[in-house]
Amino acid sequence: LAAAPGEQLQSGEFYLDRSVQPKHIAGAFFSEGSFTKNTEVEVDLMCANLQSAANGRADEVVAAPAAAALPAQLPPQEAPIELPRFMGRWYVLACIPSYPEKGASNSVEDYVWEEAEQRVAITFSYTKPNGSAGEILQRGTISNEAKTKWAVCPKALGGYVPLNIGYTIAHCAPDYSTTIVGLPDRSNAWIMAREPAVPREKYVEELRRCQALGFDMSKVVRVRQDRVYRDVDGPEPEP
Repeated sequence: LAAAPGEQLQSGEFYLDRSVQPKHIAGAFFSEGSFTKNTEVEVDLMCANLQSAANGRADEVVAAPAAAALPAQLPPQEAPIELPRFMGRWYVLACIPSYPEKGASNSVEDYVWEEAEQRVAITFSYTKPNGSAGEILQRGTISNEAKTKWAVCPKALGGYVPLNIGYTIAHCAPDYSTTIVGLPDRSNAWIMAREPAVPREKYVEELRRCQALGFDMSKVVRVRQDRVYRDVDGPEPEP
């Protein structure tokens, strides 16, 4: 900060790594800012970057891109996906949660291709903070040739609401072991894997990729996976 042009600094702000951070107490009636510490995911990234730098692998460090350098909407993966390989069960490792998911654990996404209807049946199941089971049913229609952009309609009040919510597959590993899915405006994101846990190196790689895609990493939270799930076509998951 001492070497930065004065006009770029904001007086009285709390800085960490040259970026303004939220304050514990700020605004009228404490309405601005909520904490002065980083999230678990930000700590994961910070420690991984420090380790890489200390071991002479600074090229692994991925800086958060400037907002002006990002496309307005989350770009879908250009390489096409094979729908049969993408279908099945994905475990959520980390996410920018939607409202029903906040504080949830054991989040799992199941995709089933419905050939006759030419659409994807989506079942999102999770454990609520109070321990009860939650479920969100949706239908997805493919909207690009690469099959990485979907239009999703959620089920509500006994029927599917034709909202056609944008649903972008921003990344899928070549071996279909991990994927990153998000809404076009980056307000929600899901880092998912075929297994409930992955090696730390793979986890950090996906966090860095999520950051490079322009997601706000201060909003990304880990998702605890502590239940054993059966196959997609099997009975309900058991504790």
